Amino acid sequence: FEPERDVRFSTYASWWIRASIQDYILRNWSIVRGGTSSAQKALFFNLRRLRAKLAKGDTQLTLQSIHQEIAAALGVSLSDVQTMDARLSGNDASLQAPSVSGDAESAEKMDFLVSDDPLPDEQVSNMIDGERRRVWLASALKHLNERE
Repeated sequence: FEPERDVRFSTYASWWIRASIQDYILRNWSIVRGGTSSAQKALFFNLRRLRAKLAKGDTQLTLQSIHQEIAAALGVSLSDVQTMDARLSGNDASLQAPSVSGDAESAEKMDFLVSDDPLPDEQVSNMIDGERRRVWLASALKHLNERE
């Protein structure tokens, strides 16, 4: 902050605070991150507002034409608008949700993510045991003569 510029500190700070809040929202919107370029940020923060504004103004517009107008207004590609719209339209899905909707007794989606790998504690145990065997073998080989 430079007081010589005759700008109030609150005005200066509000821009930085707003930028920090927007950056936080953008980074934590979803587990899957969106773009981080300035065009992607503008698209992220303005897509819903512009889509609602265009849909209110003309009921004859198709989704494709709405996307084209948003792309032109924000200076991004049509595919970027379509991708971001798809991301923002869908909800994040929980792996702990029932696999069959409405059935409280059904298995969770997480139950279908099966791995044949050993559990982490088994991996550590195998690694420790392997290291011990290697040390024991090296020690035993030192005690043998060339003929043995």
